[in-house]
Amino acid sequence: MRANRSWMKAHRRSAEFQSGVDEFVAVTTNHVNTDGLARCPCMRCLNVNFHTPATIRVHLFLSGIQPSYNPWYFHGETFSQPAIELPENDEEEMADVLADMLRGDPGFDESANTTDSFNEPPINDNNKFDDLFKEMEAELYPGCKKSALNALVKLMHCKVLNRWSNHSFDMLLSILIDLFPEGTKLPKSHYESNMRLRNLGLGYDSIDVCKYNCAIFWKENEKKEFCPVCGESRWVKRKGKGKKVPHKVMRYFPLTPRLKRLYFSRHTAEDMRWHYSQRPKEDGVLRHPADAEEWKQFDRLHPSFAVEPRNVGPSSPGKDIDVFMRPLIDELKQLLETGVETRDAYNGTVFSMRAAVLWTINDFPAYALMSGWSTKGYMACPTCNEHTPSIGLNSKIGYVGHRRFLEMSDPRRRSKKYNGKPEKRAPPPVLMGDDILTQLDRIPLTLPGKHKQFGGVKRKRSSEELNWSKKSIFFELEYWKSKSLRHNLDVMHIEKNVCDSLVGTLLSIDEKSKDTDKARMDLQDLQIRRELWLYEDRNGKWKKPPASYTLSVQERIEFADFIKSVRFPDGFAANLDKNVNLDTGKISGLKSHDCHVLLQRLLLAGIRNFLRKEIRDTIIELCVYFKQLCSRTLHVSDLEKMQINILTILCKLETIFPPAFFDIMVHVVMHLPQEAILGGPVQYRWMYPIER
Repeated sequence: MRANRSWMKAHRRSAEFQSGVDEFVAVTTNHVNTDGLARCPCMRCLNVNFHTPATIRVHLFLSGIQPSYNPWYFHGETFSQPAIELPENDEEEMADVLADMLRGDPGFDESANTTDSFNEPPINDNNKFDDLFKEMEAELYPGCKKSALNALVKLMHCKVLNRWSNHSFDMLLSILIDLFPEGTKLPKSHYESNMRLRNLGLGYDSIDVCKYNCAIFWKENEKKEFCPVCGESRWVKRKGKGKKVPHKVMRYFPLTPRLKRLYFSRHTAEDMRWHYSQRPKEDGVLRHPADAEEWKQFDRLHPSFAVEPRNVGPSSPGKDIDVFMRPLIDELKQLLETGVETRDAYNGTVFSMRAAVLWTINDFPAYALMSGWSTKGYMACPTCNEHTPSIGLNSKIGYVGHRRFLEMSDPRRRSKKYNGKPEKRAPPPVLMGDDILTQLDRIPLTLPGKHKQFGGVKRKRSSEELNWSKKSIFFELEYWKSKSLRHNLDVMHIEKNVCDSLVGTLLSIDEKSKDTDKARMDLQDLQIRRELWLYEDRNGKWKKPPASYTLSVQERIEFADFIKSVRFPDGFAANLDKNVNLDTGKISGLKSHDCHVLLQRLLLAGIRNFLRKEIRDTIIELCVYFKQLCSRTLHVSDLEKMQINILTILCKLETIFPPAFFDIMVHVVMHLPQEAILGGPVQYRWMYPIER
């Protein structure tokens, strides 16, 4: 267990920090080398440089201590390994799990039991669980109080936590079997252990895959020796005779048993109907995806599905990903059309559990893989489709022209300060599922895989294909075409990209700033904002005039000092000290959540003294927009206003920053309010729970 060293994050002038430094220096004096020196963990030395304990003390007060340096492994402490955390009454807990599984089986005869109480073990007439109950009751070895099943679960837990290979696990089992008294009930191999745990619903299916990802050897292809698409052998060529080894193997974890376990357990069965029976319901207020329009629309279109409150909608995560998703899609078809009989541990009834994919949650590159719409090029926006506002620039594509989404009577449409021309195009139409299918019908059939004779052939898309690369396998689900929200734009990554572009441009950070020489050349090409064009000085060198949206060196240092001085409540945010360089006024190494806090909390206050009012106010409006969007409770009326406001904000930004600032991640910000109306609060639809 690591010591509680909150002082490492305390203010350097506090008594708590001073006491902690004294403690550390006392430890350091006992771990010096032959020259009387030890590693210094201050924020400048970072345990790389060696100094005397007295010098280390001075460094810690001047620069602070590396907050993540715990345990002090360069100063005598060791890493503590994660413990296996099972309850003290783990035998009773194991029996409780097996009892839940037995009761959850639809074939379980409740009438054969003498009690309705879950506190007594059920009568077991189901042969499927006989072996598990025997192992639970069997001693690990003669005289041991622990069961064989208990030992097996703990060993497999250790294997997963410490990433043991199958070979090392087999070696450990062999040693334990030799050490234990004769008659031990431990399995002899990893594979035998897996087979025993399959009855707990913890197994997976191993499915061979073609060398070129053309197909999987499953169902009708399960017994085939050659790929049904490209004809390539299923097996690796090996000299001599021996066990056949496939080129690739996919491990598929079936969805159905995992959903059924949620109802088997008395601890989770009631929660599975929370959205129906206990969720607060108030028109126009979004607290949960069930409050949102997409969920309600699905219920309206599929009333037989909606009538059962226990039915669920799971979210699922190259071009060939559809090949690997074939087992999942087939399983989802069964779960929607026929369902699977499941016992609800909450009330003991048997019902037909059905499931549907509500939407997918993925970052923007994965969006292209899942949807089939390429997120690159002039039509990169999957929502705007062929009407994506974009222009070619000197080094990239700029996604500008948001005036097109305004009302036709809006005066900004007539202004020439955006691109030198008025905007006369009507707002793009909203595409429905049938419109998408019509576009997909134009795509020629291409086989999957990387084989050069089939799917591996690269070809240029025709203009009729737009940005489609394939028809997603999700369209095999009958309800997919009727959905308004199929794939979520991930707010977490969008927010980080917008923050990086904004802060990078304001602080002129290399590789992050969008205010480059080529960006200034774009302004000249468009014949707008002449005061920002590059000019040639007396020595023949091209110079870039200072822009009103960038901070001077001194202003950057003051801004960085402000960021460095902020202290957050414990657990609210990471310490940003390590990301700030006071010498240059630059900020680097920001993680997604750092950008979340910086954009929504700090940037609003930090830029007040440095920018002109119209620039400052527009940036603050953008920050407030993200803060409102990430609220736990949303109101449809507010989101409708935000949908209008974000267009105004983007139009203002187009008059401030060069077109190069507007990459695709800045553009898709305009679609987030509509997705919130359809899908509900972003906390249920972004990547934080998946990536963190």
